[in-house]
Amino acid sequence: MSIPSQIEFAVINQKAFAVVPNPTLFKRDKQGNLRLNADGVPLQRSRGDMLKDYLDQSNGTFTCLKLVQKVVETTGYILKQLGSLFSGPFEGVAGRLKVALGALSITRLYDVSTKAKKAVGEWLTSRNKGAGENREQIERISTVADAIATWGFVGVFVTGSSALAVAAAVPSLVADVIDITIAVSEWVEAKNHIASLDQQDASKVELHNRFVHTLRHSAITIAKIALGIFSGVVGFMSLAAGAPLLSVPVAMGVGLVATILSLGATFYKESMPYPKVKFHEILEPEVLVSGAPAY
Repeated sequence: MSIPSQIEFAVINQKAFAVVPNPTLFKRDKQGNLRLNADGVPLQRSRGDMLKDYLDQSNGTFTCLKLVQKVVETTGYILKQLGSLFSGPFEGVAGRLKVALGALSITRLYDVSTKAKKAVGEWLTSRNKGAGENREQIERISTVADAIATWGFVGVFVTGSSALAVAAAVPSLVADVIDITIAVSEWVEAKNHIASLDQQDASKVELHNRFVHTLRHSAITIAKIALGIFSGVVGFMSLAAGAPLLSVPVAMGVGLVATILSLGATFYKESMPYPKVKFHEILEPEVLVSGAPAY
């Protein structure tokens, strides 16, 4: 993991941008302060540190276990098609992991509910502050929808109700549509800013690279959510039709790739040398001159 070698600033489309190190690259103590070595240099997090911190989160544990379950399930299916006697144990483990995932989703209820409560509170107390605030309001809708969907899917795990599964799929789809719209918007913004910077000052390589990393992360996110929407829509239609609409290998492949992309998006964002550009939060040039940090 490399760290930006210099601080670069640029004003693009009357907005101020800067290159700063990604704060997720560095180790911190329990109070959130940077941990330094004997020379006063911040200590960097390793890939292992990032994985450990991710597993400490309920969503991280859920996603990693989901990846293991998808791999075991796919392996069992392939072995079965090959006529191997080892397919049975793999299928048995995959089934138990699937039950574990359902049970583990219960532990996510507190996290998603807390975020939803915070989003609703911010929604009720916030005032319109322009495009940035409008974007945050949209994100809050996605947060609430995701919480409702999580509660619904936990209800499906407990009751096995197909009607509840259909009901839970609706807010899940709403959250995904909002998230992919935001990701596409970020991808377009990054692409346009790369072109503008290259035309304005091609010497600012570090800032160019920050936009490129933002573009790549948005692309991974778009692919991940698109597969989720595809899977959700097909699943919704399958429930309505009373029969699966996708063949087993296709459904397995979509689920496995979507899970891999979910992990990829998370760790790519964590390990990028620069923080992802938040285009809806960027500062006016005069604010930057006054001493405030740029995004």
